[in-house]
Amino acid sequence: MSSSIIHTSSQNPMLSTSAAFIVLLSALLGWIWGNRQRNRHRRRISKDPAICHQIIAGKAQNHEHPNTLSPHEARGIPNAHIRIAFGIDNAFTRTDRIQASKFVNKIKPLINLSPQDWIGVSQFAIATTNHWINHGFDSFHQDNRSGRIRLNITSLAQILSLKVMLWLMFNLKDQRHIQDESLLNLAQSINRVWISSKLSSANNICRFEDDKNLQTSLFDIFGKHDTPEDNPLNLILPSFETTWRVVLRAFLELRFATGTKNPLWRETMIAFAQQPSKEMFERRLASSISKSDSESHRKTDPNELVGAVSAEDIVCEALRLYVPTRRVRRAYRSSGMEVYEIRSADIEGCHLRSDIWGSKAEEFDPRRWCSSTAGQRACYMPFGRAPFECPAKPNFGPRMIGVLVGSLLGGLEGDGLGDWSLECDDMDVVERIGGGGRLCPHRNAYAKVFLVQTASGGL
Repeated sequence: MSSSIIHTSSQNPMLSTSAAFIVLLSALLGWIWGNRQRNRHRRRISKDPAICHQIIAGKAQNHEHPNTLSPHEARGIPNAHIRIAFGIDNAFTRTDRIQASKFVNKIKPLINLSPQDWIGVSQFAIATTNHWINHGFDSFHQDNRSGRIRLNITSLAQILSLKVMLWLMFNLKDQRHIQDESLLNLAQSINRVWISSKLSSANNICRFEDDKNLQTSLFDIFGKHDTPEDNPLNLILPSFETTWRVVLRAFLELRFATGTKNPLWRETMIAFAQQPSKEMFERRLASSISKSDSESHRKTDPNELVGAVSAEDIVCEALRLYVPTRRVRRAYRSSGMEVYEIRSADIEGCHLRSDIWGSKAEEFDPRRWCSSTAGQRACYMPFGRAPFECPAKPNFGPRMIGVLVGSLLGGLEGDGLGDWSLECDDMDVVERIGGGGRLCPHRNAYAKVFLVQTASGGL
């Protein structure tokens, strides 16, 4: 028995060497596979404005090899999850330049509003808001025990933004047949799918055709559609989804946060919503509402402009601090790479850089736009950059945000309405809104906060 034992142990060095080789080979192959997988999904993030411009354009950075992907392929690949989850076919998902351009050309006439169009959409937004402020939504979110109007502020921003986009993009001027609850269901479905698609891999995303809740909420408003090109979400996502979060936070800032110390900012937005012209949007007068017509035409005293801001300044600051798209992603692959990597332009990071915006970069202060620097303007990218700059940038996007925010603010200023406060089961959330500093940017941060009619002031 002992000789057998000795014989077996004499084979151990060879067996150990073979086993060690197999383990090392397995480890090496595992490392190579894992590294390739990491390379496939590796992300580079930059908040350097110059590099962000290159990323957005889908170009290589500095002395790198050129990107073998076309600019539209570089944009379309990271947006595949949107196409899967929402069943859309628009400029954000199309990888062919000509097809993407067709969609952009389809959008442009819809957002090129005449002065009369601006008056019409503003009157619609004001009337809608006033109705909710006086009567609440269609039988929900109202405190029936006390008879108080109780409106969820996230729902308020979502439904108003959605109703205005339907009025403009789908020519639904008469929306009496559309229930507020149907609009809220659609808004919440879009929000839910957006979050889940971001958190899931492409293989695990719930496909649009399998999402019954989203399908139902769309059908209740638009009826049936047959192809991705006809999907109403092609128009809704670029307009509604990027608008309501900015509108909500601008409203909170002006009504319950920094605006409490600067009531003129609130007056400026209300005045613009009532008169949504380009001139009123850009106008910096220290008393935009209180002047009589004769006074408003007199020559402006330079001292009058000290500390004054325009509606445009306020919207720019809202877009800076609460940028609609926090990161812009592009795919990159050089001739020596078998797989692509994802690169991200950190737009939010650019907008919060203290070396560019100052030590108070995270504070809401529209006055900074009265003397913005070239560096700040280069760093400011809420609507992207060429060649993928949003067509809503020069006019439609900022002014529409101004109309929506001004309508919400104006709705709370009516005679005999009493005052308004914020309520939440977690009152720390409310206290943080009025506590100074930047509001929480996460999309569901204020989902449980309500606007409540009260007899006296206060948060």
